[in-house]
Order: sequence, then structure tokens, then C-alpha cells
Amino acid sequence: MSSLARNADEARQVGSGIDPNSVENYLLDVDHPLVIPTGIKIRFVITADDVIHSWWVPSLGWKQDAIPGFINEAWTQVDQPGTYRGQCAELCGKDHGFMPIVVVAKPRAEFDAWMAEQKAAKANPEAVAQSAPVVPVTKADPPIAPAHFRFTGEPSHGSPRRSR
Repeated sequence: MSSLARNADEARQVGSGIDPNSVENYLLDVDHPLVIPTGIKIRFVITADDVIHSWWVPSLGWKQDAIPGFINEAWTQVDQPGTYRGQCAELCGKDHGFMPIVVVAKPRAEFDAWMAEQKAAKANPEAVAQSAPVVPVTKADPPIAPAHFRFTGEPSHGSPRRSR
């Protein structure tokens, strides 16, 4: 599960005394970004639990609605490592403005090392309890992305909708 980054959430509270301009990527950062490998097609299977959302990261080249009871899909291939930001693009409720999406694309070797760390942390519950929660991207255990989107991070073998 990923949520608005804690420092941005604290700064947005009335009377917090925190200047939002002092928070890096204010309202555009999450506590657990989606991490994907570069150079491989990633398939997204998208739905929602509560209301209609719209998963939108402009640099990925598409926007897809997340509708309760329906499953939509899309894919992307990110070739350049980096951080890609987006947000829910549907007026989905009172916290709509606080649903950023952050995708971190890592080179394959770096992604594999990150994935091994996540699996090791998940296998050792004491280590997980002492560290921040982790969100592995695996076909067997699909995580929940920001704004209640569900997806699987699995290689796509179908024909592309849009080439990036």
C-alpha cells in the first residue's frame, strides 16, 4: 500500500506550522513508490476498490481508468532510469488532490538487487517490523498502488497499445 508521503501530509494539515514550500515534491511524493525494471515491458492490470480513479503518469504515455468491478490493463516499457510522477486524474473524492503516483525505474541489475532485498525483508518478519514497510512487485503477490489502484507488475507479452 502506498500513501501520500508523511511530510507532505503533515504540511497540508491546517495549523501545522509547516511551510509547504519547504517540502520537496509537495503533494507529488509517496511513502512507497512503484519500482520497475528498465528495458522490459511491464503490464498493468488496474481496478479500484471504492470509486472511479484514473491512473496517470504522463511520461508513461497513457492514462487508464480504475473502475470498481472492472479490470483494465495497459503496458509500458521505460528505457531510461529515473523517477516518473503522476497522479489520479479523476475527481474521485475529498482527498483527490492527495493521490500522487511515483514510479521509480531502475536498471535491471539494480532492480534485481532491490527485489532480492525486498524478498529477504519479507522472509524475515523481524527485519520488516524494524524497517519501513516494503511493497514488492511480483506476479504472485500484487501490491496496491497509490490511490487504491491494483496492478500486477509482470512482463507483458501481448501487442502494445502505445510505444514509449
